[in-house]
Amino acid sequence: MNGDFEKDAAGATIESIRAKFATLIRAGSDEIAIVKNVSEAVNIVIASLFWRVGDNAIICADVDHPNCIYALYNVRDRYGVEIRSVPARNYRIPVDEVIAAINERTRLVIAPSVPFSTGLRTDVKTIGAACRDRGVLFFVDGAQSVGALDMDVDAENIDALAVASSKYLCGPHGLGFLYVRRRWADQMQPAYLARYSIDLASLHEGESGGERYQLKTAAKRFDIGSYNYAAASAVEVSLDLLLACGTRTIERHVLALSHRFADELHAMGLPLLAGQTGPHLSQVVLVGGPGGAYDSARRLDRLYQHLRSSRVKLSLRRGRLRFSFHFYNIEQEIEDTVSLIRGWARQQ
Repeated sequence: MNGDFEKDAAGATIESIRAKFATLIRAGSDEIAIVKNVSEAVNIVIASLFWRVGDNAIICADVDHPNCIYALYNVRDRYGVEIRSVPARNYRIPVDEVIAAINERTRLVIAPSVPFSTGLRTDVKTIGAACRDRGVLFFVDGAQSVGALDMDVDAENIDALAVASSKYLCGPHGLGFLYVRRRWADQMQPAYLARYSIDLASLHEGESGGERYQLKTAAKRFDIGSYNYAAASAVEVSLDLLLACGTRTIERHVLALSHRFADELHAMGLPLLAGQTGPHLSQVVLVGGPGGAYDSARRLDRLYQHLRSSRVKLSLRRGRLRFSFHFYNIEQEIEDTVSLIRGWARQQ
């Protein structure tokens, strides 16, 4: 096997995962760019818009990931863009207030489909429809949903979407996907330009196409350089598995698990961030009251340590216990975890 053949095969893997991820979210293959992570994808989109002094962008900083916020602060400081942060309401993104904040100078609205800090689903479809009516680009952070929850970017009125392979796509770190709707991508100028962004037809990557160049179609223009081929080979396997299961089937399964688990915890008197279960609950369940305390931070930490020592995989985020479910989880795991929590509570 010679080097050229190996590189051709690696390149074919990149195009394969591009197409498979596109199928997963019901997009076109050329609407997908290969990135390192969600943070890079956010910065690519923000930096590729033509900002003017007085433009504004809208975000809900109370629940959004800090990396989305910092990317906006960067254009604020560079171009004089106003960042409008809409306060969360009952830990949720208030859709009506986000829409009300849009005006003739709004260029971008950013929202997570499921915020990492709350686990509560965002009504992205309604926000997206309002943005589309007003000619505003709607960017969704899909890190905490895509792969576990069904995603149809067209039906949800999403213009751009970022996902890392290391979360619910069940892949490794160091690779992610950026979707940009063709209509938007074709009018955007990449902030960074390299060989893979340019359409040089059959020319070798080392050849120069001259001073005049043609950008690749749609989101492919945001590809920059050599890819993480090892991660691409790994995530292709997981994408095959997710596609074989079907995200509609996966969503039904994980929501059934999270709702049952949340109901059990609620019956035990544990404070759920989501309150009682309902359509706002995702596959992520957070335990902890207002301010992130369950009676006290120390008490919550003791429960966390107890569950970790019993080999329950969970995390502690902003003073709250965070449980998340995927297609590989089963009901027996819920029963075992609830039993552990009951036993711990009796000893307190």
